[in-house]
Amino acid sequence: MVLGIDINDSESRIAYFRQGMEQPESVSQVMGSETFTIPTMLARINGSETWYFGDEARRMAGRTDVQTVTGLIEKALRSEIVIVFGKEYPALELLVKYVIKLLSLTSIMEPWQGAERICFSMGELGDKSVNLLKKLAQSLDYPSEQVEYISRSESFFEFMMHQKEELWNHDVVLLDCTGEGVIARRLNVNRKTKPAVCKVVVQSASLAEPLDDEELRKFCESQVEGRIVTSVYIAGDRISKETTPGTLKYLCMKRRVFYAHQIYSKGACQTAWDRQNGIDRRRSYLYLGKDKLKSNVGLRVSSVNEEVYVPLIDAGINWYDVRVREEIYLGRERELRLLLTPLTGRNEHYAIMRLSEIPQRPAHTTRVRINIVMESEDHLDVTVEDLGFGEIFPASGAVINEKISVSV
Repeated sequence: MVLGIDINDSESRIAYFRQGMEQPESVSQVMGSETFTIPTMLARINGSETWYFGDEARRMAGRTDVQTVTGLIEKALRSEIVIVFGKEYPALELLVKYVIKLLSLTSIMEPWQGAERICFSMGELGDKSVNLLKKLAQSLDYPSEQVEYISRSESFFEFMMHQKEELWNHDVVLLDCTGEGVIARRLNVNRKTKPAVCKVVVQSASLAEPLDDEELRKFCESQVEGRIVTSVYIAGDRISKETTPGTLKYLCMKRRVFYAHQIYSKGACQTAWDRQNGIDRRRSYLYLGKDKLKSNVGLRVSSVNEEVYVPLIDAGINWYDVRVREEIYLGRERELRLLLTPLTGRNEHYAIMRLSEIPQRPAHTTRVRINIVMESEDHLDVTVEDLGFGEIFPASGAVINEKISVSV
């Protein structure tokens, strides 16, 4: 079994998938209920150590003997201390309590600790949110290397990759009405490239509540006019025949329309399944989201008789997953020539890293260790360490570090 969780500061959802199932299934807080939205909040009764979450916490809000905690993610991002009935709690600790209770909803199938992999989906991932999710994973009683993190845009992409291709042979639009306003995510697949490059364009509209049918229809027109849109998915219950009939009628013209309230948690679930089973479609369909490296990165290295290319990082990997450790021998030049090949249509180019701190030696008698990580989607953090050449040329101890831009 694998699990997918979509989490934000207002509400969360969880889905599971295992061998023999056709699609992931969502989990409700109330057995037998068709309500799969779980408020992201905790509550505690004064004098009790028991924590309540989700719908239970929301029903208890307003009681004089109850204190509720909301905004768990934002508070954890700011490393806040939350005071509940005089006792201090790090916000991250409370977020962990909530997530464990959320995971425990799957115990009717099997204990969540037995899941083969868990994938979290959250907004658009940046360095702060990625670090928070890593801390969250480390705080769970679960192997952190079996935890994945993806953005909501990538969850949408992964969900569509598991649908019939006739539904995404042209653009697909997802209208997200689960929070304030409306967010449109449009999936575009460029089949002229190999692999086909897939992007999700995000645009939001701050529409007044309740949603005005005419304003919403105009916003939807801006997403589909001039484009071939095969299908439209709707997340949230604020677009309906009763409240926005004109919008719904417009969307259904020559397009297939689906309600998909759990699209993010199911997309995360399918991501967990694919990664657990080694399914990698990047050779056919390469997703290039904001949190993805958009260039192939390699080295040009001089061998005895020729110059060879050494691949280091493939485009399409999450920037926060980049971990490179490589050892090479330098030629006559004390430099690294990193070849950056963007998959966005721009020309490949070299980033030259000077290694003047390393002593001059004959060609191929200097071994160096290269470590590469990324601290954001725009920069490689490259560290080169001089390892020398045995007793003939002992290591100098030189360590050179440089940040190299990969923005395209």
